[in-house]
Amino acid sequence: MIFTSDDIDFKAYLKEPQTAARVQSASTFRESLHKELYDLTWRERGAFLPWRRFDQIRFPGGQVSLWVGMNGHGKSLLTSAVMLDFMVQGQKICIASMEMYPRDTLKRMLRQAVGVQTPSKTTTDQFLDWADPRLMIYDQQGTVDREEMLAIIRYSASKLGVKHFVLDSLLKCNLAEDDYTAQKRFMDALCIVARDFDVHIHLIHHTRKPADENSIPGKYDARGSGTVADQADMVFTVWRNKKKEFDKRANKPIDDTLPDCILVCDKNRHLGWEGKIALWCNPETGTYHDTSERIFTHVDMRLPVNV
Repeated sequence: MIFTSDDIDFKAYLKEPQTAARVQSASTFRESLHKELYDLTWRERGAFLPWRRFDQIRFPGGQVSLWVGMNGHGKSLLTSAVMLDFMVQGQKICIASMEMYPRDTLKRMLRQAVGVQTPSKTTTDQFLDWADPRLMIYDQQGTVDREEMLAIIRYSASKLGVKHFVLDSLLKCNLAEDDYTAQKRFMDALCIVARDFDVHIHLIHHTRKPADENSIPGKYDARGSGTVADQADMVFTVWRNKKKEFDKRANKPIDDTLPDCILVCDKNRHLGWEGKIALWCNPETGTYHDTSERIFTHVDMRLPVNV
């Protein structure tokens, strides 16, 4: 489903929901504390990354993840691969990219699903039929008023059943780069919406302009207010090995044991694990792999609809 602001009246979703009083006695939280401490399935709830060795990272509802990186380092491409795997896991997602047309978003994900740069029309239609109940796309390029964006997330979660909402990117929400107060307030609002509607929000954001591209940035390099990273539940940094790419194009010898991309989990508030994930990329299909063999697994489009 692809929708725009012209399709739906978002007025009912523009204000924060009415919530019950939040001041409660300690024993009120007995059941949730028991689940957190003693129920393994509860602690392992939420979608996981496509690379199963890294199951220390989970994406449950009610949280906000920040995906940061330098311009041209593949933040959107990598999150597309992650969302595709979430769809395989039975998660319903919505992508709001103000930097790409829906057809380009779909083309990218299609290639990642089938491992072919130019699939047949039959394969394309099979993918669209498979993706249809799992993937929503908000069709808007340019900037979107931040209150409207919050309404879109509420609508997607409450009416469409979306569990993961990708917002690409922060500065496309009518926020000036130097307006730190507005950025903090918007992050506050995103965290409230994620919690109240049990949706995981994936916020894509740029880093400051680096001195060079050979150093891996961290959460403190995020552009704008430092509170953006402070308020997020998880922070991921995407770094692309540009030197390796340049050497390969120049027919220089390369060491393929060195990864093409590094995904850094820079903050993991609830599960604690932080570290680097080495990834190898197929540039023709935009797929990411956790070994240099780049073993590809097709998405099984016969999977039942269980979202």
